[in-house]
Formats: sequence, C-alpha cells, structure tokens
Amino acid sequence: MIFVVAISGGAVFALLFFAYRFHMVVGAVVESVICIFLFSTRAFGKMGKKVFNALMQGDIEKSRKYLSVISDCDTENLNDTGVTKMAVEAIAEN
Repeated sequence: MIFVVAISGGAVFALLFFAYRFHMVVGAVVESVICIFLFSTRAFGKMGKKVFNALMQGDIEKSRKYLSVISDCDTENLNDTGVTKMAVEAIAEN
C-alpha cells in the first residue's frame, strides 16, 4: 500500500513540479485538470451508490433518474437488470 501511494503521489508531484517550473499558468492548468479528475471520479462513485440504493429499495424510477445523470443513454425502458448493467458500464467507462 505504501508503495502504491508513494508511486501515485510521486508521479503527481513530479508532474506538477515540472509544470510549474515550465510556467506558472501551465502548472495551474495541470493542477486544475488533476483536481477535476479527482472530483469527477468521486461523483461517479456517489451516483453509482445512489443507483444501487434505489434499486435495493425497489424504486426503479429513482434508479433510472440517477442513472441518467451518469449515462448518456435513454433509461426510460430499462428494467432493474438493465439499470444495473448500464450503471456498471457507465462507471467502468469513466
């Protein structure tokens, strides 16, 4: 675990270090992009959990609504199996 965290953190640190050394604006843009990636990943996870919870409660309409936030596909005609498959696919793609 320490090795994975060190490699991941070191790669981000090196990227930001060289971007800021190149130019301050480039560093700020790279840092912003990294933050967007971090927040979008968390948002997909939260929305996937909302889809799951709605399915566990048996509320197919609510799960379709939550799924439409993370998927571009039409969710109106999906059953619970279709919603599950589409949610897994959308989260895996992103």
